[in-house]
Amino acid sequence: GISERRSRWLQDWVKHVIVRGRCDRAEMDEVLGRWGFAARVLEDLRPFLGPLYSWKSRLQVGKARIVPAMVRLILEFLGERLKEASTVLCQVEVDAEGEIFRGDARASEEDAEIGAWECRGGVAPEHARWFSMKITKEHFPWVFHKNDPKRVIAALELLTTLIAVMVFIPEGERQQHALVRISGSTDNRGNGFMMEKGMTTTFPACVVLMESCIQLKRRGLLLDLEWRRREENVEADDLSNGDCGKFCKD
Repeated sequence: GISERRSRWLQDWVKHVIVRGRCDRAEMDEVLGRWGFAARVLEDLRPFLGPLYSWKSRLQVGKARIVPAMVRLILEFLGERLKEASTVLCQVEVDAEGEIFRGDARASEEDAEIGAWECRGGVAPEHARWFSMKITKEHFPWVFHKNDPKRVIAALELLTTLIAVMVFIPEGERQQHALVRISGSTDNRGNGFMMEKGMTTTFPACVVLMESCIQLKRRGLLLDLEWRRREENVEADDLSNGDCGKFCKD
C-alpha cells in the first residue's frame, strides 16, 4: 500500500481543493503524480484517474480554473477510498474459472441494443441465463448525447460487460478474488485493452469503466476481457439484435 503520510497528504489536498474550488496545471501535475504512484498498488483507483488527466490537459500553468462537478466528485470518491484503506493484500490467490459469459452491443444512428448470455461451464444456450435490452433515450440519455449511438459504441460494449457482471455474478456469490475470463465485443478490441490498462480518458466510456471497477471490487473479482470474432459470438450477436430464438424465454 502507500504510507499513512502519503495517504493523509492526498486526503488533505482533496479537502483543500474542493473548498478552494480552483486548480491550475502545475498543481495537477504534482497531484496526479502522487495519485499515479498510489494507483500502482491500489489498482482499483486507476480508472478514476482518466478523467483527471483529460481535464488537466485543458489547464494552463499559473491560471487557475474552476474544478468541474465531475472532477470534484471523483476527487471526493478517491479521498473516501483512502480513508477506508490505503493497503491491499500482497498475496491473493487467483482462481481462473474460464469463460463466464459472452456479450455484444449494436448501434445505429437512431437506436441501440445490448445482450449477453451466461456460458459458464459450457452450458448450451437453451439452458443458459441471458438478457437482451433495448437502449432507450429515457433510461440512457448519455448514449444519445451525440445524436448518434454509433459514436459511443465502445461505451455500449463496455456497458454490456458491466451489466453481465452484475446479473450473472451477484454480490456475495464469491468470497475470494477470482480471475474471470470473459468473451466480449465482436468488433471492438479496444474494450479489452481499456480493461487491462484500467484507464481511458474518453467520455462516456470512462464513466462506465469506473462503475465496472466498483462492481468488480464489490465481488472480489479480476476481469480478463477477451475479444471474439463475430462468427464465434453468434448467440450474443443475435441477442444484441433482439433475436432470442436460441434461448429459453423462461
